[in-house]
Amino acid sequence: MNEILTREADPSDLTSIPTAELRLQLAQAIGVTARTLGHLAAIWRELEDRGEDLSDLRSGLMSYLPLIAEGRLDPEAVVRCAGQAMLLRAIAELPIGEQRRLLTEGVMVAQTNSATGQHESILRPLERLSSADVRRVFAVGYVRPPAEQLVLLVPPPAANRSRSVIVKVRLTQDEYQQLRQAAAQRGQTVPTRARDILLDATRADRS
Repeated sequence: MNEILTREADPSDLTSIPTAELRLQLAQAIGVTARTLGHLAAIWRELEDRGEDLSDLRSGLMSYLPLIAEGRLDPEAVVRCAGQAMLLRAIAELPIGEQRRLLTEGVMVAQTNSATGQHESILRPLERLSSADVRRVFAVGYVRPPAEQLVLLVPPPAANRSRSVIVKVRLTQDEYQQLRQAAAQRGQTVPTRARDILLDATRADRS
């Protein structure tokens, strides 16, 4: 395995290796890289405990070491989703067990079939989610099931959009955090949850 990681690959050598073996080598290399990141994260945590300034190392994959060290981000997720900052930020809000389940099982994604126009759900590998998928699938600390994703996938009727009004409300940091948590618990976006709260309060006043 060390030979796989340390030697420079010769394309002429690879062409003679069966596909199944190449896939196995790739999977093994990903596993070793993830374990290496886990080890580096432990070193990072120890150096920080000793008061070392590591700000000059916060770039690329190294920028995720603090989250790995804190147990908030699975190192395999960093390897497999490298370069997808939005996705990794969303994953980091989930429990480690949930992160590993998604890495193993994939994610159910609601979408519109371009041929039929019908809504459907497909199972997609975590690392293959698009930016639009990430925004639709993940709430803060929560993975929306397909039924809730459809609410975000289907735009409101044009008549309702034309009569919509944007209302700006200033919140304290604590109030905003409470609103985020309430939205996450219901699988909603923060604006949607705020709108529901305002409408509920209006109905209560009328009654």
